[in-house]
Amino acid sequence: MKAYQAGLLANLINELRSLRHVMVIGDAMRRVPALAFTIAGVKAEDGVEHLASRGVCAFADPGQYGVFSVLGVGEVGGAIRVGLAHYTNAVEVDDLVRAVSELG
Repeated sequence: MKAYQAGLLANLINELRSLRHVMVIGDAMRRVPALAFTIAGVKAEDGVEHLASRGVCAFADPGQYGVFSVLGVGEVGGAIRVGLAHYTNAVEVDDLVRAVSELG
């Protein structure tokens, strides 16, 4: 299961990083299968709302506390946080990337 999730996460990170308007925060590959990212010109809350309309579950972090605050994430509208579960599949990862690409 760990290898499967790592493969999905690696694909997700690579696909998101290929989008010009997306900045992946950190390197989630050495931790749990979750990551945070920002979308240029899009507030995290608006991005999460768009993702929800496409059937993708995500969380908006305003970036006001901890390391996100130090990184200035709040100044760009916050970060979108997503995670992969044991039942997540490649189609769902593709759906997430497609939904994010619509925001650029």
